[in-house]
Amino acid sequence: MLDEDFRIVARRLALELTSVKARAGTHGGEMGAGAESVVRRFLQSVLPSRYSVGSGFIRDADGGRSHQMDVVINDELIFGSFPYDNGKNLYLAESVAAVIQVKSRIDPRGLNAALDNLASAMSLKKRTARGEMRIMSEFDKAAAQIIRCYVFAFDCRVKLQTLREAFKAYYVKNPTASEAQARSVSILNVGSIVNFPPGYDKGGVKIGGEVRRGVIGIESEGDSLFHFLVQLFHEMPQVVYRPPILVDYSIDTTYQMLTD
Repeated sequence: MLDEDFRIVARRLALELTSVKARAGTHGGEMGAGAESVVRRFLQSVLPSRYSVGSGFIRDADGGRSHQMDVVINDELIFGSFPYDNGKNLYLAESVAAVIQVKSRIDPRGLNAALDNLASAMSLKKRTARGEMRIMSEFDKAAAQIIRCYVFAFDCRVKLQTLREAFKAYYVKNPTASEAQARSVSILNVGSIVNFPPGYDKGGVKIGGEVRRGVIGIESEGDSLFHFLVQLFHEMPQVVYRPPILVDYSIDTTYQMLTD
């Protein structure tokens, strides 16, 4: 079993954040950037080589643009990213496998801010060819056109149940299609809030021998990192779609033509 090994990995991540805190002092921005960097380095070390891990903005062919994302997992077999601004990249929606908002310490207010940010990415639409989705369930067909989104935190200011209620309340206040909701909130060495919404047919949480779906809190403590990776790997796209058609991203402009 990998349980104890993953607990060692989780403790190492926590130690890395402790070093970030020592360097950042009372500078909140430096602290946040350091926490994001820890997560990006970790994911780049464990994800298959087809994926790059960076940060920046995402565009879709309909002109939509996300807010800045802390962690962007991009499928390089589909399309790379463009160097953009101040170390940030510009990504095309079709090649983005998942995005993550990172918090050094989370509470309901911070969770709402993270979900607001993620909503700007989940509103983008991938132009995936319909023929590539012919064997998918209806939920998967809808989800294949939406970027999968997660929240990862190193610590929690409140009880997990309080965060779970805040997560549920967010989507009551901001009605969102099931497939376009954030997939989970993971807190290192505390636990996870996993979201298996109506229509989701690829698993759930087994409680008392019964598979349960909905918004479920799991007080997994040292196993939370392992559970986060299991869900991330399970839900990222499992096939390679065609590259985006770049002309779809062009502005409808009339140019002066020079011909013989």
